[in-house]
Amino acid sequence: MVFSKDFLQQAEKAKIQMAFSWGKEVRVAPNAINRSSIFGVVKRGKRKRLKNVVLATIGETEISFSGVALDQADKDVFYELLHRAKNGFINATKEQKAIEVRFSTRDFLRAIDRGESGASQRWLRDSIERLSEARIKIRYKNLVYKGPLIVREIENMDTKDIILDIDKAIGELFTQRTITKVGWRTRLALGSKDTTKWLYDYILSHRATKASPHRIGLQRLWNMSHVEPKELTGPEMAQYKHQVKESLETLKKKAVIKSYGLSKNVLVFTRA
Repeated sequence: MVFSKDFLQQAEKAKIQMAFSWGKEVRVAPNAINRSSIFGVVKRGKRKRLKNVVLATIGETEISFSGVALDQADKDVFYELLHRAKNGFINATKEQKAIEVRFSTRDFLRAIDRGESGASQRWLRDSIERLSEARIKIRYKNLVYKGPLIVREIENMDTKDIILDIDKAIGELFTQRTITKVGWRTRLALGSKDTTKWLYDYILSHRATKASPHRIGLQRLWNMSHVEPKELTGPEMAQYKHQVKESLETLKKKAVIKSYGLSKNVLVFTRA
């Protein structure tokens, strides 16, 4: 069967529209991001600068990362940027290379549940700079995305308005039916608990039913959530297991998971 050019263009547009259609209280990211340490669990203090680091992941995905290590607060910023760019992705022309996003710093900070002080505004600019410097390469099946998280940034120093360009090609990661929708208020309510936030997104990226629960070793889980994998010692594993258990209890209370088990350093869970 041969399809017309118009039909194929309409089918592609419908696929993009479906991928970028979500509600006000939802945020969305590709599973490849939610199952890796592109946005990981980062120790407080000076962050490491990485170059072409291969990140631990699962399945058919391969990821490398360059830039300053990004944490879960940076991911909140990225989530909000994607949310504000979604109509741009839907309405983008074939020739268009980037999606423009405009916002005021104060409005953006309110959206990610942050204060509007001068310190918060400086933090937001620093976060955007980290996102601008980051370079990723994601290979999933026959799809490869190689490029920045943010293409360009312009700030009006008088109005404090910011204009950003997001690479339109990153939208391909959303049209592979491998995306995760997260409850925005639930995620923001987790505050600065990076391990819990990372697990929240990771859990939602799996179906994890009673008939087919998700199972993963804690060593692998640690490596996937940290940009620099390492073999945990006995005491380190015990401490990490305790952190994971605390996070799971929090997520169980928020009706994210229905049940979980931690035995022989293996996590098994089902979603609520």
